[in-house]
Amino acid sequence: MLKIVSLLKKYWYVALIGVVIIGLLIYKMLKKKPSSQTEAAEKVLIKEGTSFTEQAKRDLNNVSLQIAQNLGTSYSWYDPRSWTENDETVFKLILPLTQKEFDLVAKLYFGVYAKGKDLRVDLANLLDSKYYEQLTVR
Repeated sequence: MLKIVSLLKKYWYVALIGVVIIGLLIYKMLKKKPSSQTEAAEKVLIKEGTSFTEQAKRDLNNVSLQIAQNLGTSYSWYDPRSWTENDETVFKLILPLTQKEFDLVAKLYFGVYAKGKDLRVDLANLLDSKYYEQLTVR
């Protein structure tokens, strides 16, 4: 115990820097902005000017979010959830969409949830070939 106290007295600045860095990392990981995503999604939907009902817009917004989460593209590279994807769930989410709905989902995916990644490219790269070949919309 005395050795630890003497080391902390001698190298107090290293301990302080470590505590600050760890605190900043924890703050960054815990900081969430769900309202900003919702606002950004509303801006995309308003900009698009679609004739969908409010319920249909909310459903498409949820589909976009679920696709990004199941592909792992809505998470940072260091988050373990970004290392794998759930191909079957993504396929089941995209299968009932029409081309017009898919285009809106792709715009929401690009602008809000996947931070600039294209849905079509991500589907081609990340989705298993057996599911990708069965998709009717691309």
